[in-house]
Amino acid sequence: MSMMFQELQKVVHFLYVEDLKILVYALAAVAVAAILHDLYRRWRLWTHGGERPRLDRPLTRMGRLLLYGLLQLRVVAEAYAGLMHLALLVGFLGLGLATVTRSVDYYLFHGSILTGSRYLYFKLMADIAGFLAVVGVLMALARRALGLKEELPTGLGDYLILLDLLAILITGFLLEGLMTAAIRRPWIGLWTPVGTPISSLFAGWPEASIRALYRSLWVLHLLLAMGTMALMPYTKLSHLLVGGFLNLLLSRLEEPNAFKPLPDIYRIVEEGGTLGVSKLSEADWRERLDYDSCVECARCHEACPARMSGKPLSPMEVMTALRGAMYGGLWEEALTPERVEARAVWSCVTCGACVAECPLLLNQVETIIDLRRGLYASGGEVPREIQELSYNIMSRGNPYGFPSREREGWLRSLVDEDLAEWAVEGEEYDYLYWMGCAVAYDPELRRGAEALLRVLKRAGLRVAILEGEVCCGEPARKVGDELMFLESAKMVSELLSRYRFRGILTSCPHCYNALKNEYRGYGYALQVESHVEALHEIVSRGLIRLKAEGLKVTYHDPCYLSRWNGVVEEPRDILKAVEGLRLLEMPRNGLKALCCGGGGGQAFYEVEGGERISALRLREALETGAEALIVACPHCHSMFRGEELPEGFKVMEIAELISTALE
Repeated sequence: MSMMFQELQKVVHFLYVEDLKILVYALAAVAVAAILHDLYRRWRLWTHGGERPRLDRPLTRMGRLLLYGLLQLRVVAEAYAGLMHLALLVGFLGLGLATVTRSVDYYLFHGSILTGSRYLYFKLMADIAGFLAVVGVLMALARRALGLKEELPTGLGDYLILLDLLAILITGFLLEGLMTAAIRRPWIGLWTPVGTPISSLFAGWPEASIRALYRSLWVLHLLLAMGTMALMPYTKLSHLLVGGFLNLLLSRLEEPNAFKPLPDIYRIVEEGGTLGVSKLSEADWRERLDYDSCVECARCHEACPARMSGKPLSPMEVMTALRGAMYGGLWEEALTPERVEARAVWSCVTCGACVAECPLLLNQVETIIDLRRGLYASGGEVPREIQELSYNIMSRGNPYGFPSREREGWLRSLVDEDLAEWAVEGEEYDYLYWMGCAVAYDPELRRGAEALLRVLKRAGLRVAILEGEVCCGEPARKVGDELMFLESAKMVSELLSRYRFRGILTSCPHCYNALKNEYRGYGYALQVESHVEALHEIVSRGLIRLKAEGLKVTYHDPCYLSRWNGVVEEPRDILKAVEGLRLLEMPRNGLKALCCGGGGGQAFYEVEGGERISALRLREALETGAEALIVACPHCHSMFRGEELPEGFKVMEIAELISTALE
């Protein structure tokens, strides 16, 4: 390449527009001022009442920002949306980097950085970034125009934003083509794979014409770019800063399966305050930031089993309704039913599908539980069955209201049959079996517990049962009675502290999550295992051999075992270890499994309307062609058993299957 061409290979800053560069500074100042003003306005909304966000464990927070913001960990899980967002992210980040690089070259190094081969690589990177951004915008337009995501809210504003971004990119490439036609065309070649072909449109134009068009397009491009920045806080693009940056940076460091405790609960009660959220002034800054960060991507809406079954709940619409109240300054207005319908609040099964799907780590379940707390504490619209549930726990020690003698005879039979022994202070056990209320009082579910104890005995484990077991309080918490949950946690923790054991074993995922994760919020640390984990260890160590002749089964993942606690592969490993058994998976399985409909207290009450969630899930199970539906949760077992089962089709607890398959 000739020396002349090498000399030309550099950025020419403000070509044709040197006299207009004051516009850059003026418009940039307006855009920055608009963004800062909006951030201040939002900050005042989030911190209304004086509470301030915390920025502890900065490295962990930066890691989350990298994973979920920069690398789009959850966004890319959806193929089309993932590719679209990656194209947009890489494209606009590349263009942003190009802008910063040019500014540094101009203001700090006086044009000495972007020269020669560095300049060529710079131009190639910028062109590729711009092309990716265009592809991303076109994919976004197509997704909305063609209805590729049916539940995605789409209005005129959404199209205007995308067309605005497209206009910025197109005017940028036209400026690139004009610049190439004016001074680069003899030597730039394919270093600008988009700009060079565009420059052909202006080949042979006189310099005066190129100059005039360039100046006009440059002003238009600048106005579009800076105007978009200034208006960004008032459009969906605000999620780039609020949700995609601040919300991820300030996200909850606690695992979502622990849910939010109320540390000042006794003081609040003594002062006559409301537990939970009945009005916006009672929501904390974290929840308000969640409301503000929702980008209405509809992922939670699509994943919600209550919404699928025709119930009046959309997690997305709950968040946006609360955001609307916040921006309206309605701090003391009752949120339910004025903003969120009570039936929608009670429709949630707390399955966590919305939380697992949200790309910005919002916790919609926490918001709904807080609304339930507010309704319960303020005497709002609460189903009669829920009020009875808490009263039963308080008066009878179980949510059903059954007298304890109904379980005592069965417990004695377990000891008489040498399947377990009574827990005695001073003795040490491999497991203390926490059976939970559903198992203790339902004869159908007792068979699964008996089967589990037989398998544990075959494996040589010493297991004890509690004569004085009471409800762990989980149902009360999920329906909003936080005080009853705390009282139950104190009572249960005191009871368990009397005994020595390697671990607490439970076959109820709801008890499992409460004892293992939720109790920690109030300072009670317990060593807890799911019966699936225990069975998996027994099978993995080869302590038992299993065989079932040609049985075809499908497995239903309990939400509180799989989605909330990540126990997904263990039950499948167990089933695959059964010789002769064939596992047929439902399309939605593992972390994506559809709820049975019994969570969030709905094993005890039912919101009318639509179809039962358990019917939807059972239909999926039957479509696999399986002969049996294997479950690992008593509530799942009860919900499916309540549906009309085809002749010969069985619902079986996983321990029951293992017990029958013992060689």
